[in-house]
Amino acid sequence: MSYGKLPDKHQLIKWRVAGLTHKEIAEKYGVSRQAVTNKLDKEMSIPLASVDIAELLPWPFAEAPKKRDFLRQHVYKGLRGLLAYRNGRPTTKEDFAARRTLINHLLLGEVVTFRIDEGFSYVPRKDSTGLVIAWPADEEGPSPQVQRYLRWDPEEASAIVNPDGPLSFKG
Repeated sequence: MSYGKLPDKHQLIKWRVAGLTHKEIAEKYGVSRQAVTNKLDKEMSIPLASVDIAELLPWPFAEAPKKRDFLRQHVYKGLRGLLAYRNGRPTTKEDFAARRTLINHLLLGEVVTFRIDEGFSYVPRKDSTGLVIAWPADEEGPSPQVQRYLRWDPEEASAIVNPDGPLSFKG
């Protein structure tokens, strides 16, 4: 096995079918998780419908000592609820409430960020990426397919949080 280079598409598909995450494949070949995601998205157009939100995010929270606590945070649940909505999957009432909170923060001009010592939080938007998260400047930009799930579209806000009627928001 040569490190630093991804295998051909047939081997990548075998790893995904076997249940390996993008991160696990990346570790196996000594490349970044984003490199695996980009190759799967670009070269093979493998849909992200079964991907967990953790695979889309650029932060190393999966290795954090407080990972379990971070996964329980309302902010993380909002991101998970948004992904579920965009995948057409049903969500729990708790995920719906977290998704509504996420949209309210986005409407206020805030995005999600992550700090290894604090977890997920909202910060004022400083970039023009159009994403719901503050993409790290030192990370390669997200692939088009990843952008599809993490984009921020204010026109979509009402449908995301309240598919049965207009968004009631007081800022």
